[in-house]
Amino acid sequence: MSVAPEAAPGDSATGVALQGGFDLLPHLTQFLQQPAPLTLLVMGGSGTGKSTLLRTLLRRLSGPRLYLAYRTAAAGGSAGSGVQDQQLELSFLLFDPGTDTGPSGDPRTGVGAPDLASGAATPPTGETLPAPFAEAVAQLAGQGGGCVVVDAWDPSAEQASRASDGTPQSAPTFTAPYALLRGQLGRSPVRAVIAIPPTGDSGLVSAADGVIELGWEETEEFRLRVVSIPKLKGTPPPETRYLYSLEGGVFYCPPQFPPGYRPPIGPPHPDPRSEEESLFPGSVPFANAFGRLRYRGLTGLEVPPRFPSHIADLFLYPMAAHTLAIGGRVVWIPSAASGPLQVAGQLARFLPPEFLRERLRVLSPHGTEPGMGELRGVALSALRPLADPQEGPRAPPSTSGPLFPEAFRFLQGTPEGKPSLYVIHLDGLHALATIAKLPLTAETFPMVIGAYAKLPRFHGLGFGRSDDPITKMVAAVVDTHLRLVERYGRNVILGVRPRTNPYILDWTDESGRYNLVPAK
Repeated sequence: MSVAPEAAPGDSATGVALQGGFDLLPHLTQFLQQPAPLTLLVMGGSGTGKSTLLRTLLRRLSGPRLYLAYRTAAAGGSAGSGVQDQQLELSFLLFDPGTDTGPSGDPRTGVGAPDLASGAATPPTGETLPAPFAEAVAQLAGQGGGCVVVDAWDPSAEQASRASDGTPQSAPTFTAPYALLRGQLGRSPVRAVIAIPPTGDSGLVSAADGVIELGWEETEEFRLRVVSIPKLKGTPPPETRYLYSLEGGVFYCPPQFPPGYRPPIGPPHPDPRSEEESLFPGSVPFANAFGRLRYRGLTGLEVPPRFPSHIADLFLYPMAAHTLAIGGRVVWIPSAASGPLQVAGQLARFLPPEFLRERLRVLSPHGTEPGMGELRGVALSALRPLADPQEGPRAPPSTSGPLFPEAFRFLQGTPEGKPSLYVIHLDGLHALATIAKLPLTAETFPMVIGAYAKLPRFHGLGFGRSDDPITKMVAAVVDTHLRLVERYGRNVILGVRPRTNPYILDWTDESGRYNLVPAK
């Protein structure tokens, strides 16, 4: 297995870098360190995280930096954009972000340089930029260069500021607001990062050296935050779309999986509430996102066709390891490509051999495999012994009880008060049923699993692809229906029933335990 990845450089411990994965934020930082003049536009509607991204980039840059923000008296000193109410007193703040506190104690905006542009801006002639941005550019140019971050250049706020001194507004003043901004780009020895709402001004986009678009993407009835990169001169990233999150007020764009990467599988978390009458799923993030596992209940994990089964293992192994560690029993039907050696070997990383010998059984077409040694007893045969010729032919297997009686009896023998867990990869179940000539259809499966659901502290976990008829049947009857998909180099999991927001599967510490970052 891969070792836990190393921590990524940045502003938050929300995630860690995947080995060999592409990390967008350092790439943007490197882009902004190129020689001036240079302009990066950050486009997005209200609530997409433009301000959060700007503050993230600002902390990563070196050299002289100035931050320009719109501010209204009614906003209590916080930076904002999109001011629509022209009755508000509008002013501009210009400051050095080197300190930690800003106006009204707002920690997001530091004040170092004088307030060069307080009060309303002087109405322009229609051919010059608004005074605050012009002054910021001039100040940095006088220092030999630097970076000005504008949060956010908004035509409606500009219009309000021009009228705030009572001067009648003439028609030419605001006829082409983005043309004013476009005319300044590339003329001064400074780098600029400018946040703006979405605009149809193709000339402004053409004049910029880089364009980042923040927004949402509706997919499979859920919404994800997606960064689009239509333009980045000189250093284009390998992909043009990336997932991001604003959880905790931090802009986090997780690195993409490199091709063929197999994420680590970490040990289970300790159960924070072991007295509850439900089974802990082995992961605090999982329990927080989707809840604990109900006794005599079922959980179904649905994935697209041709989805790699090892991604599901990231969730299944901590669940099984926790169940075994607290004295419960586990029966596992792995994927058709896996066998008892792989399952027992992975769990042996977290548990002593005697736990596995006593509490784990693996049903697989592979049977007992070479190299299992003292763990050979965990391999449970799926094939029924041949009938004695003197007894005559046996009756066909029943469809009203468990298909594998040995597995049922093993879970039935779980010590009183301890949980029992059945982990089923549906492709492995199909392979077993075919080899053992057992009846298995979407119609018979509910009767088969119903026998197990009568065990007092039983929980069943099913993993299957969306094009499997049994997956569709299971999805209709499980207590918890989860869907796992791949988007832009990362895996996303969400609850279909009960409904949850999507979460980006991520890693946060050296143990290899996974984390779930809200994609919101």
